[in-house]
Amino acid sequence: MEVVVEKNPEVLEAYVRVKVNADDYQEQFEKKIKEYAKKAFVKGFRQGKVPPTVIKKLYGKAIKVEEVNQVAYESLYNYLRDENLQIFGSPLIALEKMGKIDWDYQNEFEFVYEIGLQPEVVFEFDKDFSIKEYEVIINDTDVDNFTKNLLERFAEYDEKEEVELDTDIWGRLSPTSEEVLMLDEREFTKGKEFFGIIDVDTLMETHQSLFLGKKVGEVVTFDLRTVFPTDEDLSKLFRYPAEELTHIQGEVNFTINSVSTKKEAELNEEIFKKIFGEKVEITTAEDFTAKIREVVQKRYEISARLETLFSFIQELNEKIKFALPDGFLKRWLASQNNQTMDDESYETFQKGLHTQILIDQLSKQNEVSVSEEDLREYTKEVQILNLFSMGFLQGILDENILNLFVDRFFENEQNENTLMTFERNIRAAKLLDTFKDKISIEKVTLSGAEFDKILK
Repeated sequence: MEVVVEKNPEVLEAYVRVKVNADDYQEQFEKKIKEYAKKAFVKGFRQGKVPPTVIKKLYGKAIKVEEVNQVAYESLYNYLRDENLQIFGSPLIALEKMGKIDWDYQNEFEFVYEIGLQPEVVFEFDKDFSIKEYEVIINDTDVDNFTKNLLERFAEYDEKEEVELDTDIWGRLSPTSEEVLMLDEREFTKGKEFFGIIDVDTLMETHQSLFLGKKVGEVVTFDLRTVFPTDEDLSKLFRYPAEELTHIQGEVNFTINSVSTKKEAELNEEIFKKIFGEKVEITTAEDFTAKIREVVQKRYEISARLETLFSFIQELNEKIKFALPDGFLKRWLASQNNQTMDDESYETFQKGLHTQILIDQLSKQNEVSVSEEDLREYTKEVQILNLFSMGFLQGILDENILNLFVDRFFENEQNENTLMTFERNIRAAKLLDTFKDKISIEKVTLSGAEFDKILK
């Protein structure tokens, strides 16, 4: 048996030639023949009494193929391990580099495998490496805005027969123009419908008259940018982010589905329990506001810490550049997915892989490790952000509920890749903590509203 490597350092690719002689597989081949002879059912012979010569004639070629390939693969992976070669994915058989194999008469074989080599990351942290460290100090406005949005989820709606000044109109929007615009990957054009909500009180008086007195089923035709001139106005109508609506314009038909008035939720013990559960004792509006401030502060502390971490990871990618074996990676990805990855998808994959290599190699060089407790705590913080976005505040304050969410997240096999990402982020955070005295850190203090603009 012989293994030879032909490296091409310019593209981080190599070919590994594995030569397999008869002595490398013959003993195992004969052993398999005897095993088959004991188990095989062959017409004209009792089970266990089939001569090896008959087994070789019937199954010898298939057994030979299996054993030779097994020896070749083991030799390849043993070599990669012994030489400590860090590769991407798994080796690909390079048929174009191999001669035709005659399994009937050939006893010596040469297999050629293509591998993609990982680059070696070498980097020294210094003051030229700069990041932003975020701190969020929430104010009364942040708390009031969150409280308002939270209470809207518990508002009650009374149906009305016709549109009045204090009503909300729920309906369907359909463009009248055949011009095709795109909204969230959907065609915004004639014949297509989109859901919309109109708060009549927020409209200019001249535009309110378009809707006042209208009833369910009636259609109101108007120009979008006349009635809703800004992207923020359109955002309230479509319930889409304002930045996705900058190009949306034109005349629409608005079919009224329902008309209702909104009754704001009152601050009382019933609503306190709905929001925070039975375990949290809240009896006054002041207690409620204090508890809201607590969970809002917790949310921003976690978000600020993560944003600082992502600033560090982004700077790593900016400062440390290296090539990847793109040719091999594209061929390997195609072999895994049975299709060629388009350029945009490959670019996304490439960026993720770049980050992965950086963090993995720097962690190894600096002996950074992640414990199960580290991973649980990080997962718990991510769950807190998710619960906050859903308004499930009692889950944030109840350690038992949080642990239940984390347990379920760990048990779900579909979260395996996400947990790997979490683990890598933890290692990056530990790298940041290790080198924070050697790099430049700009401290940025913001209110909650200011910080949210950065996240967008």
